[in-house]
Amino acid sequence: DDFEEHRQAFPGRPLELARFWTDMSGSFEILPDAHRGGHSLQQRCPEMPVTWVNDELPMTLLGDSNWKDISVSAHTYGHAFLGARSMWSPASYQAKKGCGVYLGIHGDHWALGFSMEAVTRGSFARMGPVPKTQSNLTGDTGSGSVDGELVFEHVRVPTCAGWIALVAGSYAEDSARFD
Repeated sequence: DDFEEHRQAFPGRPLELARFWTDMSGSFEILPDAHRGGHSLQQRCPEMPVTWVNDELPMTLLGDSNWKDISVSAHTYGHAFLGARSMWSPASYQAKKGCGVYLGIHGDHWALGFSMEAVTRGSFARMGPVPKTQSNLTGDTGSGSVDGELVFEHVRVPTCAGWIALVAGSYAEDSARFD
């Protein structure tokens, strides 16, 4: 999503709401971004709300629950996770536990997880202040990078389908930003 064009294309819609995104837990809003300039999607909920399935982390979803082969990327800031094949909804979570591939970054560390349980992790030699996180999933194989540095490759991933997910590492305001 281009958060700059969105603010001009929908003059009657609240400027803080991102089109196509569905907040499952927490509250994500479009706000000015002091780190990169322009605007970014930011988690703003200061504490854990009442949730459907005891969501531990704030999450917003995009796309279609049938997406399988996908490449997704975002510039991230803070404690952030970029997810694909996510099945995180009241109707499907219990039946699809074990689904979802998440690449998270926090400081100079990264972690790859399935259903938010870490599978492998590492650290960066060097990373920009607002790194670009990317995951590519095809069939049962996945790869991912942060700022162009390959952090996992040829990893067997769950073959389920699901949405793109942006996940903040906590319910603290401004704990994560995505662009």
